[in-house]
Amino acid sequence: MEEYAVEISDLTYSYPDGRKALHGVNLTVNKGDTAGLIGHNGAGKSTLIMLLNGVFTGKGTIKIAGMTLEKKNLKEIRKSVGVVFQNPDDQLFMPTVFDDIAFGPLNFGLSSEEVKKRVGEVITSMKLEGFDDRMPHHLSTGEKKRVSIATVLAMRPSIIILDEPSSNLDPKGRRELIKLLKTIEGTKIIATHDLELVMEICNKVILMGKGQVVATGKTSEILADEKLLEENDLEKPLSLKVREGKV
Repeated sequence: MEEYAVEISDLTYSYPDGRKALHGVNLTVNKGDTAGLIGHNGAGKSTLIMLLNGVFTGKGTIKIAGMTLEKKNLKEIRKSVGVVFQNPDDQLFMPTVFDDIAFGPLNFGLSSEEVKKRVGEVITSMKLEGFDDRMPHHLSTGEKKRVSIATVLAMRPSIIILDEPSSNLDPKGRRELIKLLKTIEGTKIIATHDLELVMEICNKVILMGKGQVVATGKTSEILADEKLLEENDLEKPLSLKVREGKV
């Protein structure tokens, strides 16, 4: 039996004005999965991310590594789930790259030695050597994205959620980011419009539409289903069309 990293049952969330953002969401993500969370704008992807980290509170059940998400264990859940926001400027606020990466571990009450060790490890893994004393707001978008990911990895979550990681990157920056994402261990949930990225690094796809999970399954099967994608305002990835001789 597969071990679930995330298990969601009958999840519903409404905005303060009463509009339903999610209704009747049921899904599972296995431990070790790299799951692509796809769907057009307004499908509910960003809302689901906020619910998984306890920023929003909905009706229904969310379990993270078997632990039910509720107020009393929110701190523990947030240690397990790290979120990398779409805009790195929302995540970076300290004077230097070192300070930004160290912020989370320091808040966990770790020793300065352990913090320094963790910062060093993620600076190496995210190819940020020599960036320790750089000011984050002087970095390129691609560099900021890598620092944002490093700030989350330094806290060693078992699940990392990335919101549109390849947005606003030039082709070289996007390629470098994909290579780095492939090296990150653990469970990853990647909310994105970049279906080529999903093809390359995700073993599973969760397709959302109108606040519900429309389909889940193997990446190769979901992204090959042209009718399903078109019904949800998405297009089959170009690389698949080329492979099938349709371009």
